[in-house]
Order: sequence, then structure tokens, then C-alpha cells
Amino acid sequence: MYLSPEIVLSDESTPSTEEQNSVTEDWRDTVVKELKEEIHLFVTVSGNQQSGKPGRIMTIHQNEPFDNLRRIFADELKCDQLEVFIHVNDVDAGPGDTPHSMGLDSNKEESFYDAKNRIETQLKLPGAISKLVFDSEALSDVETPQSLGTEAEDIVEVHLMR
Repeated sequence: MYLSPEIVLSDESTPSTEEQNSVTEDWRDTVVKELKEEIHLFVTVSGNQQSGKPGRIMTIHQNEPFDNLRRIFADELKCDQLEVFIHVNDVDAGPGDTPHSMGLDSNKEESFYDAKNRIETQLKLPGAISKLVFDSEALSDVETPQSLGTEAEDIVEVHLMR
């Protein structure tokens, strides 16, 4: 069985004023602050002879290995972790790869309206997303991950038009 969860970068961030000020501090402190940041990823799961599941947005820390997601997908798909392949922007995520090591970044201030448009553009499916859902409630277009106070374990479901 060949299962291939594919992770697609959510977005790039613009440093906040606090982050811009930290550049003048010791570089080691800056790196530590950056590694504590969370990354929001649009995730689709598909496999051989499987139509795939609706996409969703998952959050992990900059220094958290993608291998942690491999465990989640293996449990969800009821298969061995070795059968799960993770691709980040069409590049295989190897053992120990993290969002930081693969150059990913996040913008918690991006509105969900902008995120939906970006995801549809990346997937080449204009108008395909019907709604985003968090904690069983549909999100408004003006909300952001920051306004929701999302954390690393939170998931925003992406519902597609049928």
C-alpha cells in the first residue's frame, strides 16, 4: 500500500515589530524565538485507490519534526508509519526534517479569506473551498489564526465544494 500524505506550506510571514527588534539582540536569542513559533500547514491525505480526505490546516512548531505528523497519519489511516510518505511543497520530508530545516514560515495574522484564496491557487482549484471550520464552528473570512488563539495541536478543517 502506498500512502502519501502531502503537506503544503500555508504561508510566509512578515516579522512583527517585536521580531524586527530582536534582530539587534544576540543572534542566538533570535534563533530560539523563531524556533518557538508555530507553522500552519494545509494538509491533504491521499493514497492508492483512495479518493483522499478533505484537506485541513494543522499547526506544528518550527522545530517539531514532520515525523510527529507521520504518527498521526499512520493512526488515522490504520497503517504502519513506514508506509506514510510526507511531501512538503513537492519535496520529500526526510527523518528529522522540521519546518525550520525546510525553510517554512507562518503568518498568524493572515485572514482566513486570504488563506482560502492562497490554498485554492496553490491547488489550482478556484472556488473549491466551501468553508473553514474550527471547533465545529464555521470561520468568518475576517478571522485569523491569531484572533482564534490557535495552538500547535489545533486543526482547522477545510471543507471543499462537492
